Amino acid sequence: MIGVLAVAVIPAISSMDEAKKSAAAEEVEVPVTAGAAAMPGGTEVVLLATFVYHTWSWFNIMPKTMPILFVGGKRLQPGAITAAGLAAAAVACLAVLLVVRGLSA
Repeated sequence: MIGVLAVAVIPAISSMDEAKKSAAAEEVEVPVTAGAAAMPGGTEVVLLATFVYHTWSWFNIMPKTMPILFVGGKRLQPGAITAAGLAAAAVACLAVLLVVRGLSA
């Protein structure tokens, strides 16, 4: 999921950086939508919704497909497994966001 998102977002950021650099050399103002050629309008929203749904459904089904886990002698509840997976996905997405923002700065 994260790899696909990175592949979709990084080219758009790169094309925006290139447009800004060439415009700075020519002293021309670049519109905010300079990266639109890489990702047509609305695609980002569709991708985000798809990835969020896939992440939720993946971790929602995970407790049903994995072996039963015991922590401290008690069975780990399916909701805890799902919550842990979603939290891990959120942390990973935040890390990717920070890396991408660092690359575009």
